[in-house]
Amino acid sequence: MIVELVQTQTSDGLRLHGALNQHSDVDGHAAGVVVCLHGVASNFYTSSMMATLASGIASDQYDVLRVNTRGRDNCCTVATNRGGTRMGAAYEIIDDCRRDVDAWIDLCKSRGYEQVVLLGHSLGAIKVIYAEANDPHEEVSQVIALSPPRLSHMAFINGPRSAEYDQSLAVADQAMAMGQPGKLIDITFPFPLLIAAGSYVDKYGPGERYNILEHVAHLRTPTQVCFGSEELTGSVAFEGLPELISERVAGSGAESMVTVDVIDGADHMYSQRRDELSAWVIRQLMDG
Repeated sequence: MIVELVQTQTSDGLRLHGALNQHSDVDGHAAGVVVCLHGVASNFYTSSMMATLASGIASDQYDVLRVNTRGRDNCCTVATNRGGTRMGAAYEIIDDCRRDVDAWIDLCKSRGYEQVVLLGHSLGAIKVIYAEANDPHEEVSQVIALSPPRLSHMAFINGPRSAEYDQSLAVADQAMAMGQPGKLIDITFPFPLLIAAGSYVDKYGPGERYNILEHVAHLRTPTQVCFGSEELTGSVAFEGLPELISERVAGSGAESMVTVDVIDGADHMYSQRRDELSAWVIRQLMDG
């Protein structure tokens, strides 16, 4: 396995970094590349799940590019041509992921790849669905979304932790009312997190902006969605999603584009099912 550190620049000037895994038997590079987007507050180099996938997927047909987005780590400094700027999961606006995806696709095009597959996990899975549904790329042949949660205000306020959600949102709303969208707040829903008020409202507020159920019906790129059976109970962010996605795409024109599978016994990180996950991803690539 050959691993090359690479970087790209977004249209708004952010420099992002990644690692390109190439199969050692390939002369030059494969025809296709799988671009892997990390989950919330993660990055391309610490995710053991992404490292396992990269080793398992890289072949004479597909290279694997694990990438950072502007939401890497919780708080970080990202280089630009004008100096460093504060970024990370605490500050990101998810809509900006389209700039990140564009930049990585541009790099893949410059490297001569004929096919680009977008793969994301958790928040990264939301990003690949959102980006391709709203700003499709002719270079993207396939989308693979691993465990995308449902970011839904309506689901949260009607869920078992509604009081905790209301309290967290009220703290964010107060900072916004004071004209302080960049103020860091310490919240507990959906998990303990230090996050800017504006980012919290963007991700979890009433706009339903990133509810995947609002976007899957607009996909016109072959898309495979996967969940672990263990994450589908006990969390309003995941309960019933396989069925709800299938219902939402039915009759939309996307029903032939979007499929949903569940890996039995897998949790959100696929901790004890990494081999099964790698095998599932490889099947989607071979069938896609």
